[in-house]
Amino acid sequence: MFKLFQKIKPFIASYLLVVGLILFAAPAGAEDLDKMTITISPPLVKNKLNPGESWASTLKVVNNNIKPITVYVEAVDFRGEEGKVEFLPDVASSTDGQISPVWLSEWISLPREPIVIPPQQSKEVPYAIKVPANALPGGHYAAILIGTQPPKHQFEGSGLAISSKVTSLLLITVTGDTDESAVIREFSTTQSVYQEPKAKFKVKLENTGNVHILPQGEIRVINALGKEKGKLLINPDAQFGNVLPHSTRSWELTWQGDDSPLEMGRYQAALTIGFGDKAHQTLNHVLYFWVLNFRLIFGVLGVIVFIIILIIILIKLYIKRAIIKTQQEIQALGGAVPTYQQSEEVIDLKKSTAPIYSSSRDKGSKKIWILFLVVLLFLLLSWILFF
Repeated sequence: MFKLFQKIKPFIASYLLVVGLILFAAPAGAEDLDKMTITISPPLVKNKLNPGESWASTLKVVNNNIKPITVYVEAVDFRGEEGKVEFLPDVASSTDGQISPVWLSEWISLPREPIVIPPQQSKEVPYAIKVPANALPGGHYAAILIGTQPPKHQFEGSGLAISSKVTSLLLITVTGDTDESAVIREFSTTQSVYQEPKAKFKVKLENTGNVHILPQGEIRVINALGKEKGKLLINPDAQFGNVLPHSTRSWELTWQGDDSPLEMGRYQAALTIGFGDKAHQTLNHVLYFWVLNFRLIFGVLGVIVFIIILIIILIKLYIKRAIIKTQQEIQALGGAVPTYQQSEEVIDLKKSTAPIYSSSRDKGSKKIWILFLVVLLFLLLSWILFF
């Protein structure tokens, strides 16, 4: 039995080696494929062209892997909303074979053959744009997609799925009757009253023209004394942040002021946005908000009320002691106390042996002490709830 095992041992080892290669070599290859990366530059191209004009350029594609790769190139139109790119389906069939005066992807000429890029090297991918003579003035937008898979459009609704591809966006303006215009659709804060000097702003801009714009601006925060307490920049990037025609874009910004009790009050937020290449335009909007530290307010009010009640109680005690002292002095004088006459009756102070304070005065003192305890309870609750 042992000799038989010695004879088949090499075959068992070979079998296990083959199985191991099958099980572990394939996943390694798939993992390498998933980790393959390519980069493209420039990622954004802007240009102005006249109807009937041609223009050519190149894109640099870099293979960052240790193996050669084969890439494929295609052009797809896109539109933007809220700063996001939505790729559109092929529209060639909608123009009956004619060059569309609208869709930029039909004006672009690209290499049809796959391109092989050696490892750790780059290649220049040429492309050309031929603007038709009847092209509509304004903005036209397309993307050049480069990936390791042949062009295959997979649509989800009106969008295009382009996983594992790199993109260079083309923003082309056709000269003519162009319109650069925009409106502020929203400028707001998340709250009208804040308990600390920290406010969140939302700005929403709509491009109502027919060309893309690159808006840039600021929000200046000014306190009740007219002193500037902060400045927030809107869309500071000089290259990206474009707003396409008939689309909107939003920005959310947070202002943080000085954490000081003196920073309470009414604040003004002044928004200024500028845009336009042909003629620079400016949009302005102002809003107001409050910074109220309720903890501090309730604490100060509680202390003030406490001091007022304490003063009232001390005054009452002082008056009570003064009256008691006067009563004792009168009793000590005996019959020497002068009397006064009202009508025909004579009041003899010697016969008055009852204390001057009546039961109603005692009840008033009790009410004062009850009010004093209520104020103390209010202060205690304020401290627990707000501190």
